[in-house]
Amino acid sequence: MTSINILDPNSLQAYRYRVKLLSTELWQEKDQRRRMNLSLQLAEAATHLARMETEEFQSLQTAKIELRES
Repeated sequence: MTSINILDPNSLQAYRYRVKLLSTELWQEKDQRRRMNLSLQLAEAATHLARMETEEFQSLQTAKIELRES
């Protein structure tokens, strides 16, 4: 039996994949309307990813400070 790894769709890794895939699709798409829609989706996903990356960085910084203080 094969095991399948399923990502939480709201995880940092899932958003990284989403941005990568949307970017690739955008470069390959020929239809202007589809490129427009893909670029809007990419912008939303990239913005959300940037916020998630910032939160992750801040939580790591907080953890480092707490380790130093203990």
